[in-house]
This record gives sequence, structure tokens and C-alpha cells, in this order.
Amino acid sequence: MNELKQIGVVDKAFNNAWTTIVQGQSQKEIPTIFASQKMRLYFIEIYKQLYAKSGGDKNFMRHWFNSLNSAFNCIPLDACRTEAGLLTIKHYFESNR
Repeated sequence: MNELKQIGVVDKAFNNAWTTIVQGQSQKEIPTIFASQKMRLYFIEIYKQLYAKSGGDKNFMRHWFNSLNSAFNCIPLDACRTEAGLLTIKHYFESNR
């Protein structure tokens, strides 16, 4: 029973993070890699790091996540459509702590 409760918490945290920083039609199109709880947890970690770096400024967070980023040579949202891209962004934040 505890496992189901934990999955619900992860799903809720992921959905809150996703809807906060993803804009437009993409908000409704959650990439298939997020069927994995592990990938959802990675995304939540990215969200937490971006929140900390921005001081909680949601407009900045949306702009950063939905705009071309020279560090990745792509839009972070697009990078998050693959496991490799998601991990690249996760490692970027970990290395810039």
C-alpha cells in the first residue's frame, strides 16, 4: 500500500513541475520517457534546481526551459524528450551547484 501512495506523490510532484515550466501545447504532450518513475524523479530534480537558481521566479523558469540554450545547443524541453537529453540537463545542474 505504501508503494502506491509514493507513486501518487511522485506523479503529483511531476505534474506540478511539468505544468509550471512547460508552455503551450507541449504542456499537454508529456513525452513517453516520463512513463518511468525514475525519469519523473529526474525531472523533479531538474525542476528543484531550476527553482533554486531562479529564486522561484516562474516566468524565468518557463523562459529558461522553453528557449534555445547554448549550453545544450537546443531547447531544454526538447532535450527532455530523450533519456540522454534529460540526463544532460540533470548533470548540468548538478555540476553548477
